Amino acid sequence: MEALNSKIDEAYKTIHLKRKEAKDNAERHAKAEWAIILCNTRADEVETRIKEEVSQRLEIKKILEKEKEQLHEVIRDVEESKIRLNSLMELQSELSNKLQISSMARAQAEAQLEKAVVTRAEMVREIEVLRRQRDVFQRRIEFCREKDALGTVARLTDQQLSCGYREYTAEDIRLATDNFSERLRLKSGGDWLNVYRGRISHSTVAIKMMSSAKGYLSHEDFHAKVIKT
Repeated sequence: MEALNSKIDEAYKTIHLKRKEAKDNAERHAKAEWAIILCNTRADEVETRIKEEVSQRLEIKKILEKEKEQLHEVIRDVEESKIRLNSLMELQSELSNKLQISSMARAQAEAQLEKAVVTRAEMVREIEVLRRQRDVFQRRIEFCREKDALGTVARLTDQQLSCGYREYTAEDIRLATDNFSERLRLKSGGDWLNVYRGRISHSTVAIKMMSSAKGYLSHEDFHAKVIKT
């Protein structure tokens, strides 16, 4: 009996130990599950943070790429601005040279214009002198023509007195004097109101218009005036 009781006590102790071990195992299992859940939760949080970090890094990378592109654009703009500035400087230099050349050309043009003005004034004076000389020559020519016409009239009068008279129609006289043109009139006044130079039968003649208080001349008066002339 004692052996049986001893075995029963040992069995109770073993059962008690097993229960205690089972309880401890259950507690450890619960703690392990809690630890696993906690680890899983933390793993999820870490994964979420990692994803957020990756997303932020991607966004930062995109921002950096944009900034880099903008920086390249700024660099290109700066290079283009440098090129334009160099072009503007070259253009300014070219314009300065052209302005200097234009100033020199303007000075030369003004000098030439001044010379032209002086030359024109001299030419005007020379033209005026030539005009005066022309007027003198024209007066001399007119005087010589009048003198020649009067001499021709005198010769023709002598010839007519020696060989008789020839009658001309009024149309012949108008044609010879260009219808009594003022430019062909030699003198006026006296017994002869007007004396005209004319051309009859390829000869230069003087055509006289006589005055008459009666309004007409008889054959004797006409003959007397011709003889008197």
